Amino acid sequence: MALSAGGCYVACVVEASRFEVRERFTGPWARGQGTPRTGAIRGARDETRIVAEFTMHVDDVSACIDDVRHRVRVSGHVRIDGLCDRTPCAGEGQLYLADAEVGMRRCEYRLEVRPAAGPAMRFDATRFVRPGRATRAERETWYVRIVSSERPATLIGSGVIRRCARDRWGALVSRPRAPVGWRRFVEREIGAPMVPVPS
Repeated sequence: MALSAGGCYVACVVEASRFEVRERFTGPWARGQGTPRTGAIRGARDETRIVAEFTMHVDDVSACIDDVRHRVRVSGHVRIDGLCDRTPCAGEGQLYLADAEVGMRRCEYRLEVRPAAGPAMRFDATRFVRPGRATRAERETWYVRIVSSERPATLIGSGVIRRCARDRWGALVSRPRAPVGWRRFVEREIGAPMVPVPS
């Protein structure tokens, strides 16, 4: 099935209440920078990058939309120049939390990264979605902080990563059930009603 919303083209096999979204991200980062934007500027200058492949596992679309306490599972691999080669990571995310300070919805992701050599670290990412009028840049930009896994956590660095253009909304549906759920999820994500694309 193909759907269009707010100028964004979304392809999916069927609508479902349980599905996976696989995406790739890349962007600059730098050590010792606590602000993601500052880390991105420094990383662009030093040519140090993050390359990440994430799969978001949504087991219940309705719960994901209606209950901000609901968590989604996230797994994948990440390569961080100067820290680790391609390394497995896993964690969870909370989607569409209200953020009164910026007047937007906030999505937070927390992943554990355990390199074969060296200490474990945490990959913390945040993105912001404007209710009702989210831009593509907002949907596809993650602000990243990398911290140590020990307590208290210490800052390692930060940066900004963006979804690779060719991976925009590649969704693999795992169970054909509850068609309204998938539509509601994507409408929440892109901030616009969905209409069928003529075949």
